[in-house]
This record gives sequence, structure tokens and C-alpha cells, in this order.
Amino acid sequence: DGSVLHWLRDALGVHPLAVADIANIGQRPKFEDYGERDLIISQLVMIDEDEGILLEQVSFVVGPGWVVTVLERPRPVFDPIRERIRSGTAMICRMQQDFLAYALLDALIDTYFPFVEQIGEVLNDLEDEVTERPNQVTLAHLHAVRRSLLTVHRVMWRQRDAFSQIMRDDRSPFGDGVRVYLRDLFDHALQVL
Repeated sequence: DGSVLHWLRDALGVHPLAVADIANIGQRPKFEDYGERDLIISQLVMIDEDEGILLEQVSFVVGPGWVVTVLERPRPVFDPIRERIRSGTAMICRMQQDFLAYALLDALIDTYFPFVEQIGEVLNDLEDEVTERPNQVTLAHLHAVRRSLLTVHRVMWRQRDAFSQIMRDDRSPFGDGVRVYLRDLFDHALQVL
């Protein structure tokens, strides 16, 4: 939505290059330092019964006292965070924007674990098909899953690199108290890999 992107730029002072990265979906996961408004590009993964494996860009802009997330399409990925905030008792409510950004990133990375489990089940089914009744359709499906896994592996590798950069960068929007949580996020990325 162009009006939302203009609002990001004009009302929140988000750098035009950051807005361009948000608008041009398909960006690699990364961290960009724009002074007091930092950009984190990440990827959401899911399996859709009709469309197969989906990767969608999720952009985070972390500013002084706020976090904005931009998704390609409405998804429930952040619903658990919203519920924790609505409860008013969650740690998120007592912390700064860097902790909220961490919690949102953590929720996003958590989508990869069910994906890995689902892919494991698909591969088990394919293994049974290949050993019991091999055919060209099964082989094509196996190659498609392999390509998807390679794509997800590349994405997660880049996300891991972005998390590493955030932890090392002195100008990162994440304070020392939140960096310990980022190490946990980095570990989750390694588990997925």
C-alpha cells in the first residue's frame, strides 16, 4: 500500500532507501543501519496446501520508542505477541522497542520449526513412495522439495548472518540487555539450519 509507505517516510522519518527495500519484496534478509531508524528484512516461511512452500518478506523498522512491521499479506504470525501485549502483564509491556523487535523476530523464526517438521513428514512419505512404487511424478516431487529446502536454507543462512551483524554492530538498535536474547535467536537460526 503506497500510502502506508509514504506515511513511513513522511510521518516516521524512515529513510527513502529503507522504504524502497520494504516496497521491493524479494529482498534478502539483512540489517541496515539508518541512524535512529533501522531496517531489518526477514523472511516468513510456511506451507500452503494450494501454493506449496511460501517465503514472504517481513520488514521491521525500529525507531525511537516504536517498531513497525510490514508483511506482504496479512498473516497471524504476530498474533501471540499481540495477545501478550493485550494482557498487559507480558515482559514486552515493560521493555523498550528493542525487546519488542526481538520478540517479533523470535515469533517469525519460530515459524520455521513447524515447517521443518512438515518437510520431514513430506520427505518420509516421498521415501516410502520411492521405495514402494517409484515413478516420474514422485521423482519430480522429490526434486521440488529439494529445491525448496535449498531455498529455505539460503534464506535462513542470510537471516543468521543478519542476526550476527545486529549483535556485532555498536549502532544496532538493540541494547546490551536485549543482545542476550538475540544470541538465543541466533541459536534458533542455527537449529533450523
